[in-house]
Amino acid sequence: VAQRPGEHYDDDVEIYDHDYDGPHAKTGKRHLGKTRWTREEDEKLKRLVEHHGSEDWKVIASFLPNRTDVQCQHRWQKVLNPELIKGPWTKEEDQRVRHLQFDTK
Repeated sequence: VAQRPGEHYDDDVEIYDHDYDGPHAKTGKRHLGKTRWTREEDEKLKRLVEHHGSEDWKVIASFLPNRTDVQCQHRWQKVLNPELIKGPWTKEEDQRVRHLQFDTK
């Protein structure tokens, strides 16, 4: 069943507009279409990053047919990385940003 961007993919992952593959005009690569990431791809990407690390995205993408290094890196950094903090900012974070903003003026 297809879901709209912003709807829940499963309990831990939400689908947003950035889950779609965009055209690759600047890279000269052929456009792969707007294909949603599957759970299988997500799990495989997690295993590949665990095994190969998060530096050589071309190697990781070589194990995921129809995915580019940029797509793999983006999916990891913006959606799957367990170190991501999702949700609203804390009061402390808000205060720090305000403090930094006013100290630089």
